[in-house]
Amino acid sequence: MICINLYAQTDTEMMQNLRDDFNYGEFNPGANHVYYGVKQKPGVVKGDAYLDPEWHRAAVVFYPEIVKRYDPKAPDSIAGYMVRVDLINQVVEFQLKEGVKAVDISSVRKLYYESGRLIKLVNAKDIDKDNVAPKGFLELLSSGKLTVVKSVVLKVKEPTYNVALDVGEKDAKIYKKGIYYYMEKKGAQNSLVQFKPSKKKLLALMGSKADKVEKYISDNGLSLKNDADLQRALVYYNSL
Repeated sequence: MICINLYAQTDTEMMQNLRDDFNYGEFNPGANHVYYGVKQKPGVVKGDAYLDPEWHRAAVVFYPEIVKRYDPKAPDSIAGYMVRVDLINQVVEFQLKEGVKAVDISSVRKLYYESGRLIKLVNAKDIDKDNVAPKGFLELLSSGKLTVVKSVVLKVKEPTYNVALDVGEKDAKIYKKGIYYYMEKKGAQNSLVQFKPSKKKLLALMGSKADKVEKYISDNGLSLKNDADLQRALVYYNSL
């Protein structure tokens, strides 16, 4: 009986020591601890926070009142500079000889550059009077009878890694989501309406010209999931 009690007490102590090791000691599966003798690599953030990570030679139009604060005689537009748009900090980066300089998007009225097609970015505050879209730039995909713009917002996919089971994704991922809007006449002013530019929805907005546009999409093998093809369909409709 004495031996049994002594063994039982020893087992309890061992179990408690093991719990302590897992909770506070070398077995703790944290970022800076060893897990079963293997050092855990920390996760990273993948992806970029730029509208387009490449630099592009662009034409930039500033708000005149912004320019006049610094130089009343200076023009409100420049061209030929290499630029890219930082979506996290909401700035336009300029690649200069002395390094990269940034200008707040709120100071820029329009920005144009070529990237397989002409990209036209306009400041949301000029066309979104109801604050429907996020602040910053909107890409102007078409203007006329049917005006369509696109906003790009950043999303983060969180890591799914489970340390105890050693399964899942360790890295967080930044991805970009496009949100589309069309311009609708509401009373005395135009307002943006969010929509998904599926074939069915787009043709519904085109009224009596829908059949012609549908044929144009089919004849040219256009995919409305592709912005360049979507833009072609919109330009064609506005030309009818």
